[in-house]
Amino acid sequence: MNSEKIKKVLFNWRAVLQSPNFMPLSIKLFLLVLFPLVPYFQDFGQVFSLALSDSEAQYVLLVPFVVAYFFYKRRKAFLVSRKNSRVHDLFGASLCLLALLIYVLGSYSFYSLQLHLLSLPIFVAGVTMLLFGTDTLRLLVFPIALLTFLSPFPLFFMDAYGGSLMSSDGALVTFFLSPFIPIQITYQPIVVLSIVTAAGETIQFSLNAACSGIYSLTAFLFCAVVFGYIAAGSIFKKVLYGALAIVAAYFLNVFRITATVVLGYFFGLGLAVDFFHLVSGTVLAFVGTLILLYFGSKLLKLSFIQKKTSSCSFCKESQTTCSKCGRIIEWRKIKIHWKRMVFVLLFLVVCTNLIAQASAVNYNVISNQEDASIDFNPSTGELGAFSNVTGWSSTFVGRERQAEETLGLTYVGDYLLSKNNGSDIVYAIFEIADLRSKFHTWEGCLNYQAYPIDIEKISYTTIYDENNNIINGEIIIANAPTLNQTINLVYWFDTLNLKTNGTITNWNVKITLIKYLLNQNNQTMRERNIAIATDQLLSLAQNLEKTWSQYKNPNSSFVVDIYKNKEAYAVVVTAVLIIAIAALSRKKLSLRAAAKTKIASLPESDKALLNELKTVQFGSSDTPVDDSAGYAAKMEEFRQMQILHEKITARDDEVYVIWVTY
Repeated sequence: MNSEKIKKVLFNWRAVLQSPNFMPLSIKLFLLVLFPLVPYFQDFGQVFSLALSDSEAQYVLLVPFVVAYFFYKRRKAFLVSRKNSRVHDLFGASLCLLALLIYVLGSYSFYSLQLHLLSLPIFVAGVTMLLFGTDTLRLLVFPIALLTFLSPFPLFFMDAYGGSLMSSDGALVTFFLSPFIPIQITYQPIVVLSIVTAAGETIQFSLNAACSGIYSLTAFLFCAVVFGYIAAGSIFKKVLYGALAIVAAYFLNVFRITATVVLGYFFGLGLAVDFFHLVSGTVLAFVGTLILLYFGSKLLKLSFIQKKTSSCSFCKESQTTCSKCGRIIEWRKIKIHWKRMVFVLLFLVVCTNLIAQASAVNYNVISNQEDASIDFNPSTGELGAFSNVTGWSSTFVGRERQAEETLGLTYVGDYLLSKNNGSDIVYAIFEIADLRSKFHTWEGCLNYQAYPIDIEKISYTTIYDENNNIINGEIIIANAPTLNQTINLVYWFDTLNLKTNGTITNWNVKITLIKYLLNQNNQTMRERNIAIATDQLLSLAQNLEKTWSQYKNPNSSFVVDIYKNKEAYAVVVTAVLIIAIAALSRKKLSLRAAAKTKIASLPESDKALLNELKTVQFGSSDTPVDDSAGYAAKMEEFRQMQILHEKITARDDEVYVIWVTY
């Protein structure tokens, strides 16, 4: 960079610092970052820890940088200064309340992290509208919507569709390689590919739900959305481009599995799994991105290089806003209406505080650790959680090392609980992880079993509800016809202090209680046995939670009230949204109807001017203007008559003021 460029940069920075808009803009931007960051801080820590520990979810690490880039590209949107109407403020407030509702409901669900972060773009949209106004929000819709990809929402679909995807992946790999390599596919709880290597050794490759390609589908969809947004082309081509990205992601994942198996055939598991499997996801994501760019430009004729719009001849002569193209030359002074801002800040502080209190439902560390800790020895399976508390004797059956490695969990142990001299038997599974998002729900796990299982009923239940602490669980009734058994299953998530070798650590845990019943020919008797077994499992679960939860810090009573009255709260939020949308629509329609009436009474010359303006891109450099002063006066006359109004828009990340009819 030469001295002239350095001087120009320093001059621009000096102009920014001396601008009367610098201080009010800095205050608003600080608040825009602060309000979402504080309540969602622990969720950000959780999702980034998940991305760092799971190679499949690493695309999440790119999302903040891409979002920041698009915010920077549209940075001039923050300079737009228009006072909101009360209806617009109502709409912004309703968005914040909707985000709060989703966050609270998510805190008591099995997908807390996913729902928390899915509420983030809604909350950011509401804060943006309240602090900066409707125009700024409209210009920033895309980067705000991109925040959706921060949520690891593939886990929503992992259990439902992961099994089908990994089965189809395994079938395709077997089809491609069977003519060349001895390969066999078996469907155990996970898909297993068995091959005989070139050295004559039999090795196996396990495909779990994470290998199914759910994450890669999301990563490629993210890339397609970003590239589709910046590309120049029709909406149809952009949608087709997104579909192409999903298809490419699926077949690239099949290619990755195929390449891993081939490397295992020639070089063994060491190179195939320990090296290639770890780096192939990142490498193929890079290669796949290049392929998407190539096919998008060559096949769909999309242009990914934006051409910067040059200033028109009238821009140099204009002082505030160009009367021809609408480019803003000098920005209006940003005014902070402090009376309104006080109410906005009070509202946002309350919303932020409530969201932060709702986060404590999932990130609540148990108080009084020494008394609340449970003895645990992962080597022997000794676990005080099941013994000397509920009246059931506990027997450690074994540790599932493969499940720990496959799912990235710290511990998975099987236990046998019995009482009444062994006449009552319950199977228990105790899982430990550093992140709750690593746990999987049982809906998908049951579908991965080697024998067919028909899930008859899934219901949610409250296992514990005392002292403002609520623990929800899930009840599953499933039929295994080949085993002639009915599976009764109750499971839930929690946080516990586990004491190992004198060290107390707070862990995320998943507890599963299972009872197997022989199927009865009499349907009434079968349903009765199912009800008795379900009540027994729930009673055992409630006794366990009653012992553990008494040491927890109580949650906010207001957050608990929102959850318990979620239907009423949802009705109120929906009603506020509908009222705000209806009021905005009514105002727009009434202005449009009045404008049509006024246009009908205009002289033919004025009508011709309006019709001529409608045939071009209004506000572009092609706007038919010969006399800028006369044109500006005429447009101002139409504005006073409420036939035209100013609209803030953007082209090539430049902000323009254009005239549009109502």
